[in-house]
Amino acid sequence: MTNSNLNTQINSVSILGCGWIGKKLGLQLLQENINVLGSTTDVKNFSSLETLGIKPFKIDLTKSINKDYSEFFSTSHLIISISPKGNTEKFVLAFQKLVDFLVHEKLTPKIILLSSIGIYDDEMELCSEISSTKKNHLYQAEQLILNFQPNACIFRLAGLIGEGREPINFFRGKEISNSNWPVNLVNSADVISALQIALQKNAQGIYNICASFHPLKGDFYNGLREKKLLQKLIETENKSHKGKTISNKKFETEFNFEFEKTI
Repeated sequence: MTNSNLNTQINSVSILGCGWIGKKLGLQLLQENINVLGSTTDVKNFSSLETLGIKPFKIDLTKSINKDYSEFFSTSHLIISISPKGNTEKFVLAFQKLVDFLVHEKLTPKIILLSSIGIYDDEMELCSEISSTKKNHLYQAEQLILNFQPNACIFRLAGLIGEGREPINFFRGKEISNSNWPVNLVNSADVISALQIALQKNAQGIYNICASFHPLKGDFYNGLREKKLLQKLIETENKSHKGKTISNKKFETEFNFEFEKTI
């Protein structure tokens, strides 16, 4: 990917919810000489964004949205990376407020929504983008975005790992439940690369973003602990079903992309 490829299509990018993955993406885009705006719900996070060169905005979609936010939402591309934080009703309401604001202000940035594989039922076994989904808060948020912008791009992300999110810490001091289920994770480096491709290629539609490697949870997490000479955790299997495996073939095929084979 070259600077010219990105810059011929992108003037500026706003990252709504510029946290762990947003900062990584923002830093990469800045290196491509693209203007990056990032939102946070706490002004205490402004300094970390400014240090990277990201222009910070305090935006809390659970509260009122006004014209003060117009600059943030007037960029050519909007990447939405917000989580429900335990309150699914407020999460869906936030998306409704966002769509209402964009419609009212006649703003039409190209949207990339970072959703989650949590939209799939654990009993699906093999999940592709055309698999049936739960009608949960993730589904409702996706539908609000697609109804507003049918050509939006949606990434259904697997569990995020990478620098600062080491999988060995996920079960620290706990037992490993559903230890016979497959692992569905993705490295942040793959997510950033996939987002760059989506921006460059003007991707549309829904894509699963997940590593191709799916070891069993017990083998994977206790294997990591064994390498660190840590005591293994108790494994509890789920005999009722095998758990889900996320297919990434659509993104790999359409964009000739290869996810990391190890996680």
